[in-house]
Amino acid sequence: MLLSAQRALLGEVYPEVRAVFVASDSLKNLLVRVYLDKKPSHEDFEFAADVSSEICADIDFETATEDVIQLQGEIPEVDMHCVYMRKE
Repeated sequence: MLLSAQRALLGEVYPEVRAVFVASDSLKNLLVRVYLDKKPSHEDFEFAADVSSEICADIDFETATEDVIQLQGEIPEVDMHCVYMRKE
């Protein structure tokens, strides 16, 4: 899943993306969480959906959910796998 997520991000990450995390539970549910340094726009949600779709093309998850979150402070510790983090 991690390699699939990193492949999905190749050439797609833009400057406002601070971090991308993924999580799953036994190949049933996929969660993609994107942290931005700006208020999420329609294009940001499309970015998260595209990443999710690329992962689901490789791995047959039953459901996929995307979270796109504006974050001004430190990136919180979460129980997810980090697949991208901008150097800050």
